[in-house]
Amino acid sequence: MNIGDLICYNACGMKNKTLGLILDTKWSKGLQLYLIQWSVIGKFMPQSNYREGSDIPYQTWGIKPSIGEMWWHKHGDWFEVVK
Repeated sequence: MNIGDLICYNACGMKNKTLGLILDTKWSKGLQLYLIQWSVIGKFMPQSNYREGSDIPYQTWGIKPSIGEMWWHKHGDWFEVVK
């Protein structure tokens, strides 16, 4: 996955119900992170490290992004580039 790719959350049946844009990438503590701006959100969304603009990671279980928000997510096979 690269900056500018459109991606979906391919887990929990959300493949055709989510859409995000990769805005940035970085490495933090040995993990590759993606800054994703979500334009379509589903009932289930991936766990995030933190919202853009916050340097403090926090637990996000049960918190899902709103449309237009930018969240940092760990790299994983639960994301798929939209073709």
